[in-house]
Amino acid sequence: MAKKKSKFVIGETEVPLSAMIDVTFLLLAYFLITSSPVIEEAHIAINTPSTQSTPITEINNSSFDILVYQDKYHIPELGRSFKNTKDMEIFIANLANNTNNDTNKVNLKLHGKAKTQRLIDLVDLLAQEGLEDKIALAFLN
Repeated sequence: MAKKKSKFVIGETEVPLSAMIDVTFLLLAYFLITSSPVIEEAHIAINTPSTQSTPITEINNSSFDILVYQDKYHIPELGRSFKNTKDMEIFIANLANNTNNDTNKVNLKLHGKAKTQRLIDLVDLLAQEGLEDKIALAFLN
């Protein structure tokens, strides 16, 4: 009897390695992206400032700034702005009454577009109240 040849070839088959490598890198990328490392600093208690703002009634700093702009005077420590020298006159009178300490300084910062006359008016007001020896001047651009 003659041997029949089978239609199917049985032999070694190769596994496609490129597909396995692709799957491996996809799994590696998935686990790297989805993992979240433990941050040890996140467990440290931090005291944050309160969200409620308290009104500032006095100047406790040894120095404070008066910014001289083209259209206003601004005091950043108090968050107040004054449009003209009349309003500043009242503030400076109160400041002179409350500053008994000789270490207090007034830093005048003149903005580049401000008129010099506004600065001169402010220096005159400070001199009238006896604060002329506590003035420091700076020019801003």
